[in-house]
Amino acid sequence: LELVDAPSWASVGSVRLAPGFDVVSGTQGAASFLMALRARDTQGASDQKSFSVTVADVPPAISVSPSAVVFGNVLVGTTVSLALTITNPSPAPLTVSNIAVSGEGGFAVAGLTAFPITVAGNGGSLSFQVAFSPTAAGAVAAVLTISHDAPGGTTSIAVSGTGVAPLLNVSPTNLNFGNIPLGTTSAPQSVTLRNDGSAPLTIASITLTGAGFSLNTS
Repeated sequence: LELVDAPSWASVGSVRLAPGFDVVSGTQGAASFLMALRARDTQGASDQKSFSVTVADVPPAISVSPSAVVFGNVLVGTTVSLALTITNPSPAPLTVSNIAVSGEGGFAVAGLTAFPITVAGNGGSLSFQVAFSPTAAGAVAAVLTISHDAPGGTTSIAVSGTGVAPLLNVSPTNLNFGNIPLGTTSAPQSVTLRNDGSAPLTIASITLTGAGFSLNTS
């Protein structure tokens, strides 16, 4: 068997003659070719059949894991990073032209070189991080947008997190003992410390300044 008038990449082994036959090797890019298959027997007789072959373009593909970035509670003034991975399951290389976060503040992309970035085909991957550094207590949300040359052009990932912080409440805010005879001790007055915030509160110390007063924290 031999191919006649075929492109250089084609061979008998690359063509499957069956209903709905296709080319299993070739070049990227949509194109059609007219070929002929010639068969010779041992006595030299031959027969030739013509057929067309279409090579279809294979686009890159993109898969992102995880499909959403959820930070949960993060203490205000600290930073937490979560990893994401872009995978290209297609045989064609994937070009990532930009990755950015838009929406409420506190989120940033880290761990990437300059764009564009090429992700190899057949399972090639690219890993990076999204960091959350809350500046105030409360829930915030954003969208991570990945721009690429796979079908669709962009992939969006939801990003969310909640800033938490302690909040000290002191009651009462002043103490008035009134007139106390010299040489005697007044009845104690209580001060209550309450944490009205969304994160644990640590009391490092309590001190009292001024003459004639004492502190009991038991």
